Amino acid sequence: MIEIADGVEEIGTGAFAACPNLKTIILPESLKTIGPQAFACCENLESIIFSTKKKNSLPTPNIKQIGPYAFQNCTNLIDVNFLAHIKEIPQGCFKGCSSLTNITLPECLQIIGASAFDGCNLTCPRIPKSVSSVGKAAFANNRDMLHITIDGDKNNITHEPDSFGIKIPLICEKETSSQPNSLGHSSTVIQPSRTNRTKNNRDR
Repeated sequence: MIEIADGVEEIGTGAFAACPNLKTIILPESLKTIGPQAFACCENLESIIFSTKKKNSLPTPNIKQIGPYAFQNCTNLIDVNFLAHIKEIPQGCFKGCSSLTNITLPECLQIIGASAFDGCNLTCPRIPKSVSSVGKAAFANNRDMLHITIDGDKNNITHEPDSFGIKIPLICEKETSSQPNSLGHSSTVIQPSRTNRTKNNRDR
């Protein structure tokens, strides 16, 4: 376990990268920035806890910026609860976090970078309407992904053909119908489920 002292505002690039014995990190409320690859390849990191010096008060994370690949390949990380003030989840931030099954994206989030959640195990993530861009393969290779819910108008999100993985259904908050996705088309559509895809293949 490592505890970062109160008053620290930034954890630098690769500060704790590849620490195989690190299981728990305690961060202060003062922390605002986590640098690129700060905890990358800490394969046994399970818990990120915030501390406070305020009596009878729960700690409030104040992190505003996370660097690319900050938590890449933290394969035992199961919970991420410090994104409340984050406007961008950068490239590869949680790539390969294969134990991460659920995440709450904040209403202030604007950008989800390329491969941000590639290789996680998310099942039903929800993308808030504040998001305007989702990068290449952002949600790729989530083996148990059921669907992705998009709040607001899906056409307001710039994305690549594989941003949401391959053939993953997209559910838009105000829509009830669905249509097949063309991998060569750049606009966001609601993709068919695996069941429908299998049936369509049999009908050919």
